[in-house]
Amino acid sequence: MNWLISQKGMNKKVEAVAWNLFFPGLAQITVTKRLGKGVFFFLLALLININARINEIVILSLKGETQRAVGVTDYQWLLFYSCLYFFALWDGYRECGGINEQYAFIPFVFSGYMTTIGIVFSPSIHLSGFLLGPLWLPVIVAVISFLIGILLRTILLKLLKKRPG
Repeated sequence: MNWLISQKGMNKKVEAVAWNLFFPGLAQITVTKRLGKGVFFFLLALLININARINEIVILSLKGETQRAVGVTDYQWLLFYSCLYFFALWDGYRECGGINEQYAFIPFVFSGYMTTIGIVFSPSIHLSGFLLGPLWLPVIVAVISFLIGILLRTILLKLLKKRPG
């Protein structure tokens, strides 16, 4: 029975992360039932999305017009989006039981920081001659840094377990 309860908790955390990956605030509205917080995250993300011109960035980047995407991006707004995005992800995860996991915040925080740095350098980083721009570089950095964050958390937990006292 403990396994079933554990699996149900994990499914909630995965569901919360999945909703917030789609758009910040959706997990708080649908999964955790924190309507006020969810609406706040959603409206703030919408405000940032509009001002940073994220939809236009996505369309241009998917069409291969990355240089145009760089040109239309408002980086002042876009920098704020990664902070909100990863905080909303963490909050949804935390509300569904992640608060009981020691140092579970590390992958989210590390990825938020690194993605912000990725946004800063996105107008100038090329991979095999291809400009990654404000969509692809932050996405690549987010995935890699989240995995590194999981590794850092695992190492920290093992080090703390070995420590006497």
